Amino acid sequence: MAKGKRSRTLSETENSAIKRKRPSGDNHIVDHQGEGETSTSALEVLKQAGLHLDVNNQPNELDVDPVIFQKTLSDNLRRHISYPDVVDEVISALSNHIEDPKRFCWSLMPTVELSDSELVSKKESHDSAVRLLLGVECLQAKLINLLLEKLPEISTQDDEYSVVEGQTINMARLIITQMRWLDRLVDSKQLIGKLDEILSVTPLEVQREIITCVPEILEDQDHPEIAKLLSELLNQSGELTVPILDSLTNLNIPPDLLSDIRQSVTNTLDSVELDDLPVIVKFLLQSVSKEDAPDVVQDLRMKLEFDPNFQDFSSQRSRRLSQTSRVDHSVKSRDSITLTLDTIKSTSRFQKIVADAWIKAIENANNRDNQKALDIVVMFILHGLPSKKKPVESLLRNKIRAGLFTGDLLMSTFSHHSQVLQEYFPSILALSEVLLRSAEMTISCFASAIYQQAFKAFDSYCQQEIIGSLVTHIGSGSDLEIDSSLDILSSLIHTNVDKMTTYAVFIKGVLDYLDNLSFGQIRKLYTMLSILAFASNQEGGLLQDDMHIIIRKQLSNNATKYKQMGIIGTIAIVKALNYGKESSDEPLNSDVYKQVINLLQLAQQCCSKMPEATALFMDETADVIKTSSIHPQVENWINENVTADFQDKFVIDVDAQPLPKDSPISLSLQYALDVDNEGAIGISILPLLLEHQQNATKTDSKSCSLMSLASHFRLLRTCELKQNNGRLEGIDALLGCSLIFCHDDVYSKLSSFSLSEKETVLNSLFIAINWFRELVSGFASQSDAEMKAKVIKRLQNIIDIQDILKSTLSCVPNYVPPVSTFDSVDSTLKVLAATVQPKGKGGKHKKKGESSKAVAADHACANDDTCIITQQCNNETIDKTQDLKKTQSKEEQQSVDLSTYQPYFRELDLDVFTILDTSSIIETSHDTEENTIGKETIKIEPPQLKFLLDDLARKLDHCLVPSISKKRSFLKVSLCCSTVQFDCLKIACFAIDTDRFITFYIPYLQIGKSTKNAGFSQIDQLSSKTVAGRILQFLPSLCQHLDEVTSFFQVGH
Repeated sequence: MAKGKRSRTLSETENSAIKRKRPSGDNHIVDHQGEGETSTSALEVLKQAGLHLDVNNQPNELDVDPVIFQKTLSDNLRRHISYPDVVDEVISALSNHIEDPKRFCWSLMPTVELSDSELVSKKESHDSAVRLLLGVECLQAKLINLLLEKLPEISTQDDEYSVVEGQTINMARLIITQMRWLDRLVDSKQLIGKLDEILSVTPLEVQREIITCVPEILEDQDHPEIAKLLSELLNQSGELTVPILDSLTNLNIPPDLLSDIRQSVTNTLDSVELDDLPVIVKFLLQSVSKEDAPDVVQDLRMKLEFDPNFQDFSSQRSRRLSQTSRVDHSVKSRDSITLTLDTIKSTSRFQKIVADAWIKAIENANNRDNQKALDIVVMFILHGLPSKKKPVESLLRNKIRAGLFTGDLLMSTFSHHSQVLQEYFPSILALSEVLLRSAEMTISCFASAIYQQAFKAFDSYCQQEIIGSLVTHIGSGSDLEIDSSLDILSSLIHTNVDKMTTYAVFIKGVLDYLDNLSFGQIRKLYTMLSILAFASNQEGGLLQDDMHIIIRKQLSNNATKYKQMGIIGTIAIVKALNYGKESSDEPLNSDVYKQVINLLQLAQQCCSKMPEATALFMDETADVIKTSSIHPQVENWINENVTADFQDKFVIDVDAQPLPKDSPISLSLQYALDVDNEGAIGISILPLLLEHQQNATKTDSKSCSLMSLASHFRLLRTCELKQNNGRLEGIDALLGCSLIFCHDDVYSKLSSFSLSEKETVLNSLFIAINWFRELVSGFASQSDAEMKAKVIKRLQNIIDIQDILKSTLSCVPNYVPPVSTFDSVDSTLKVLAATVQPKGKGGKHKKKGESSKAVAADHACANDDTCIITQQCNNETIDKTQDLKKTQSKEEQQSVDLSTYQPYFRELDLDVFTILDTSSIIETSHDTEENTIGKETIKIEPPQLKFLLDDLARKLDHCLVPSISKKRSFLKVSLCCSTVQFDCLKIACFAIDTDRFITFYIPYLQIGKSTKNAGFSQIDQLSSKTVAGRILQFLPSLCQHLDEVTSFFQVGH
């Protein structure tokens, strides 16, 4: 029906023709339309009781109190001579009276009191005439029938809406309102039957009005019957779902009937309209009992699909929508989801059984494919309830441990329901803070994912709160929280640089906690601040000035710790200059270039007399050049000014400089691979150590430079690789050159040397091992066969020297080797008590208490300029150890477990494992006339393979942690593994696609956050996916070598 017709108003002619007539004592009421006189006997009864029905366009009038009127009218009707026929006459007269739409409307409007009457209640208006008459029991049933029969009539005419005093009135609603909250229903059975009849013939809007008012019309004893009627209607028409459920919620229904209704409603969830969803969920959750709650919530969880396709149940209709309509539909969908979640929240808050049922339903979903976005959203909601915080946290941890809640599920939840989830941001933030404190990697990483997704999806206020929360975690003092928070901030900066610049002032506040951070954490912090200051598109000048001031102060500080912090900050700025730039051809701004070079010069100058700081400067610089693209101008300056003096410091011409014969320790050329070449060179290790020993009380930069030998070479070969497209031909002589080392017979006589000489020999062994480890890391990736053969030989050299160390370390109790890793706050490391295992009879069992008497003492350098770490031992401990040693049998040779000294060995790069791809190499020997005199086959042998496997296992134990078990890494194998285990590795390599393997397995692996990070600084800078992907590339070659080993034993050797 057109709205204009519904809002039809009286014309001016009609208004002027209608004149109000005061009631009089006449026996007839005249119809202004000329329909004739009506019977006076019926309406006279109403007038005598005090109700005057106005025939003009004016309200009806009442001259007595409503209660008195109803009592008087009831008594008069019952005493009437023609009772009960008079009742029909009154109803008939009323029917004639309300035939006129205007008089009908006024009959439904409040009555007014006569101006000359004195009413007891002294009210200006009262109930409508119809409602007053409904209060009379003898008139009620027939009058209700009359009113209900009017509903189909007005629905088919233009009288569905009327205008009274400028207001549009819904006539159907006004009619139904007359029957609400009556003091008493005379014949409720008849009323229910009439309602059933009227509902079948009225339009949809009128049906909704009737159904909505049913609980307010009928009494409690009639609720079961009307509930059955509504239930049948619910199955017939889905358009009436909302008003029917709204009414059913307010009815007292028997449990069995209510259960049937709930099941019917649940079955309609798949096809329900979004607008109806909140009401349906409210009905299902508010009507449950303790016994039914688990089943109802489980059904609700299975039917509700909070996935991307959930936002449009009518996909075909949605395709026909215009762009504007699609936006409106999206807003409408979001509002419906919001109301649905609010319903779940309110019912869970006030009904404990509902909250418990949700937790139980989510807990019982043990299949990974059965996890839903709704589960995560509901857990966010329930965590906001004070009584459910602990159960929700426990359940969420279990879900994460089992690998059921994944990053993909979390990402989907936030990306498709971000505006809905923002309503629960306080709960999300509180839950993230709790999970981030967990010591389990998978749980803390899931919290990291929540932080990142929330920052991406929410508004600026929420983003600021997230940054503030992360900064608070950094100040907590917990290494796990600090590492996780820094990782989150770093990820946010890399993905949202411009947004994060706004919050740079918060991140800069972390500088107040520098003393509580490790060097790895400081590196992350300075990298983030440098990116915000130098790489952001927004203005970062103020932050640049602050960083320059802080770093210069640290570099100028005499304490090694702060000087090392300044070095890390300097290199972070160098790295940030070219951050995010696709091309490096564009020259740097002259002022920026000048500032950076001045900073590098200051760092180099301040470190010149501190070998530890110098080595850290070179390691940090090498890492930046290798892992990122620094600006060519800065790279050229580094190559010209930092690496150029390597040869002058460490390399000697063997032919031009003969070995001194008066050395306290016999010297010789050892480990030379280029014996026949003219102009052979060597690395002066032992002479420099002896020189330092003779000048221990003096400051001699050259004697201290051995501490930076490996670091200096690392920077040299990194620059060479970068400038020569990955080739090292320019420095390949270093791979085969000899070492100026002690003679072989020194080790057998070591017990007769002085303590300082013993330490010097041991120091030379450690330095040699670290030199070879850097050579192997640098040249293993080269494709030249000759270089690969030399790398394999250098691996064997490392193994040989380690064997020497095992037998000689016991000569110096509590020995602390020279530092080889410099990214720790303390310049020295603690050595765990070495496990000494005597060889021979009875060597497997120690006497009680012996193993606890030789404990390593803390080491502290007397002077930061000193290169070799001198041992300061407790005299009593030394005496006891020497006495114990004297009592041992001379035939018993002691062997020390080198695993306790692992932090003093240089870290091998992941590129080392590319040597596994090398097949057999045939090397020929020539005489002076270039004639072939022999051939040698070089390949990786089991000892070298075991050495590489041991290192690989350590790396995996450190950085790849399975979510279910944190104790073992997924590729931890040894040479004692069975053939079945080797076949499993082969399956992982060949049968499974690498990309699929990484995609499936990486969610269960996380970067380890162990506090024992010494020797793992390189791999800690790589993501778990990068590490796993690199190792998977080596697995085919590794399996091939392992197959060869097993075949050797299987054939009966």
